[in-house]
Amino acid sequence: MEIKSTGFDKRFVGSTIALAVGILGIISLVNVVNGSYPGNTPIIGFIMTLGSLAYRSAKKRRLGLVQSTPLRRIGEILALLVIVWWVFGPIVLVSDGMYLWASRAVKDPLTFGIVPVWALTAYILIGGFRRK
Repeated sequence: MEIKSTGFDKRFVGSTIALAVGILGIISLVNVVNGSYPGNTPIIGFIMTLGSLAYRSAKKRRLGLVQSTPLRRIGEILALLVIVWWVFGPIVLVSDGMYLWASRAVKDPLTFGIVPVWALTAYILIGGFRRK
């Protein structure tokens, strides 16, 4: 019986960095206790964490490191749906005729544009939606 190494895998360095930065973003909520406002950093952290976990899962499936089970695919899709809902969920027409999500994307493009698109694109590029 062969024992697999549990060491660091260089194939996952990008998603590991994204996961670490995302967790640090979520931890920035601790600043609320001190009375300071962390801005949208926790939101970005949450999106990065979900996106990197879905990406890692899809990449592990693609490389054959884990089996492609329905539960794993459902978890990936749920993570991506939470990201999409967070960005586009509250689509409400505001008084000036602009949709709320478009207004948020203009005011804060990193939180409501760049990071979610990056997470979804990375998942799609690794072949998360492609069947073998």
